[in-house]
Amino acid sequence: MSTTYRPDEMAFAGGIRCLLFSAIASIALHFALLAPANAGETINIGLVPSEDAEAMAAQSRPLLEALRQSTGYEFKPFVATDYGGVIEAMRSKHVDVAWFGGFSYVLAAELAGAQAFAVPVPAKTGISAYSSCIFVRADSPYKDLGDLKGKTFALVDPSSTSGNMFPRALLKMHGIEEAEKYFSRVIYSGSHNASLLALKNAKIDAVGSNPEISLNNMIRNNQIGADELRKVLCSDPIPNSPFAIRSDLPGQQAEKIKAAFYQIKDLTFAEYGKLEEFKKAQDSDYDIIRDVAKLMDLDLKK
Repeated sequence: MSTTYRPDEMAFAGGIRCLLFSAIASIALHFALLAPANAGETINIGLVPSEDAEAMAAQSRPLLEALRQSTGYEFKPFVATDYGGVIEAMRSKHVDVAWFGGFSYVLAAELAGAQAFAVPVPAKTGISAYSSCIFVRADSPYKDLGDLKGKTFALVDPSSTSGNMFPRALLKMHGIEEAEKYFSRVIYSGSHNASLLALKNAKIDAVGSNPEISLNNMIRNNQIGADELRKVLCSDPIPNSPFAIRSDLPGQQAEKIKAAFYQIKDLTFAEYGKLEEFKKAQDSDYDIIRDVAKLMDLDLKK
């Protein structure tokens, strides 16, 4: 499990700003191992693991091989430890294509010129969207947000869409302006898996995560029983995490990469499991996240 830290040590908005600065130092060594962007036929592709970097690299191989066969390019993965690392890698032109979460994509569009172009459609849902929910243990006495006042709460990462931004927005929509003042303790666990396991093991009273991807994946892997957790509150649909391309990548190269994604069918990728396809995506699909950012008084340019 990733190291947990309290939001009273790093405020929410400040944490997002600090994320990119800390990422620069943490990924410098990784950059040294990457081929320069656009060097020959190599395409550097940025990924963020849901739990384990080595597992993410392994899970990405079928996708990278399919892209190689379709384009003739070599796709080299860069697996960062957090979203900020991938944003900085694209801003510095060390990656050409990257897989972002919804919120981190909006940040990358502002800070790194990222352009969303493809979104995965999992076979198990058949839709390119998911939700963010506040969960409790099924055997707990907590039925609504009022029951959770003064309890403990876990979020995932400052730049997580369904594990931080939307849970905080859900709280605000129900009159709870500051999670840190409403709950007795709020932590960032570092990953959806860590949050959900902490809840399962009664280390925390409630968590913010998503049922369609993270929870279902853990149920499928027998890490959590289907009847162990209960939803207290859920958001409206959020578009799935997109693949985005650098806006300054040569047009012919960019179009070739995009076409390769759209040709992929019935491929297994990351926590989504088997995919039906990659659906076309565009920047405006993520305006719902920008709207929530406004609700949360976040200035994405800062």
